[in-house]
Amino acid sequence: MSVPIVWPRATRQRAVLRQGVLEHILPPSYHGVPAQGKNDFLVFYEFGADFLDRCRAAGFALDVLRDAANPALVTLVGRKSR
Repeated sequence: MSVPIVWPRATRQRAVLRQGVLEHILPPSYHGVPAQGKNDFLVFYEFGADFLDRCRAAGFALDVLRDAANPALVTLVGRKSR
């Protein structure tokens, strides 16, 4: 999986759906660029460095590949024993 990670901040929630109603916890943020006057995908979570620990706590062994040109781009190769 590829996950945008904000280093070194912890994961934070930006929005939530409660009973079908969108609630913004922080000002809206979007992935991608606006297309045809519309925003792309609403960011519900900004994953931080603790995301790796969360994956490991869920039982995944991780290889972490970071892009030198874009520090926010991290590819995680996870393996989970059955």
